[in-house]
Amino acid sequence: MSKTEKIDILEEYLDYYRYLAKENPAQLNVKLERAAFVSTINEFEILMHQRAKEFASEPGPIRDFLRSHVPPGQIAQHLPDEFRAFCLLLNAVKQWVAKQQIDTDKLVLGGTARATLRAASDRCTITGEPLARDDMELHHPVRDGRPPLPVSKAAHKAIEKQGKATASNNETDSDDEFDIALRNLKKGRSWSWVMLRRGCLDLMNQPVEHSTPAVRANSRTFARKALDATGKDLAWIINFLDERGLA
Repeated sequence: MSKTEKIDILEEYLDYYRYLAKENPAQLNVKLERAAFVSTINEFEILMHQRAKEFASEPGPIRDFLRSHVPPGQIAQHLPDEFRAFCLLLNAVKQWVAKQQIDTDKLVLGGTARATLRAASDRCTITGEPLARDDMELHHPVRDGRPPLPVSKAAHKAIEKQGKATASNNETDSDDEFDIALRNLKKGRSWSWVMLRRGCLDLMNQPVEHSTPAVRANSRTFARKALDATGKDLAWIINFLDERGLA
């Protein structure tokens, strides 16, 4: 699509959600219950365990890696090769999922989601108030491939609270503990969520562009500190940003 076509499509799309924000706000945060995917997930889990068993026993780069990086001391006897192969495979899948989620937004928005959305609207989709450059977050109303909505931080927080109130099976859209940890890490520094995302992708050896070498260094530092602050991995942090429309 040309840029003009994208803007036309997005303007119509955002108008629809402005209407929903007033008439049916529950439609701003629609989730499909995980139960709908249970059978598929179970199949995938079985396949994962089968592959892990094969990786641990059959010649190849994964078995070579396991033998070259044996855990030290007594812990090694509690971490069998099949389990370690499963963990390695799980991490690879998580990185793949994180990249796929990023790529879905590019279908309509291209590689510059924020700039494209701002060209379509410079106002919060929920409140209609002007969006300051440092007060724009992205929210996915439904995770089915449709683009995110440009919203203010306050509006985004309100949507997430609404999602918590209606979440089923004790599932929520965000984890306050990790959210607070990352925001405290970012506070008082010239860091952005974009830098965190790019820093994570960079550390994952994914193709990413930084404006300057200094920005690259700071982005990687932000990503490393985020790892320490959350105790999670890089793919989890990227997914965390995606779920909240941060960068």
